[in-house]
Amino acid sequence: MNERATKGQKDGHERRESAAVAVFGSGSAPAGHSLLDEAERLGRKLAEAGFVLVCGGYGGVMEAASRGASQAGGQ
Repeated sequence: MNERATKGQKDGHERRESAAVAVFGSGSAPAGHSLLDEAERLGRKLAEAGFVLVCGGYGGVMEAASRGASQAGGQ
């Protein structure tokens, strides 16, 4: 975890909570649009920094951000 995560104790076990970042954007950005590249890069960077990505799950920008987070091993 990174410094953005908080630690706590619950029943003698360490508990970690990651900060979440919501990404919402156009579901209709056409393939190849620069917004999709930027969203994918953002998702990747957020995951690499330890953030959990939250989105509406639709196509376009949200799909691209999710793809980037997934490629970086994030949630």
